[in-house]
Amino acid sequence: MLNPREITGLPRPATFDSRQTFRLLADLLARRGLDKAHLGTEHAFLPVADAPSFAGACPKARWSDASGIVSMLRMVKSPQEIAKLTLGGHAAEAGVHAILSELKVGVTPQELWDVYCRAAAVEVDRHGAQGLFCTDRNHHRRAVRDGTWPAGRTW
Repeated sequence: MLNPREITGLPRPATFDSRQTFRLLADLLARRGLDKAHLGTEHAFLPVADAPSFAGACPKARWSDASGIVSMLRMVKSPQEIAKLTLGGHAAEAGVHAILSELKVGVTPQELWDVYCRAAAVEVDRHGAQGLFCTDRNHHRRAVRDGTWPAGRTW
């Protein structure tokens, strides 16, 4: 199991106070009558360091790994989610086709990335949607609007 530093390379925010967080959790569960319930956490994403804090906050609760059921629930999509995923697939496909048409000796990764993002943005605009983001290798997100992508800005 990875901790947040291993995933992002960054520590938790300085304002994160785990004691306060787990006190709030204990209070919320008690107010809802769940402080003695059988509760599931998503161990697949739960930082290892936090696992004992759940038991400490609500010692009478029974904690179990609910990763499997949460994973299955994530598979259920609303019509709006399906539409967004479909559009994302169309945009990615347009980007890959554009790259393939521009692929030749001497083309830089930045140039290919620009081609990909421009083609993806055009496809999103063609469907009348908004909000396409392309992410560079440093995980910086840039909005793509009106089928345009500023060349050479992210790689």
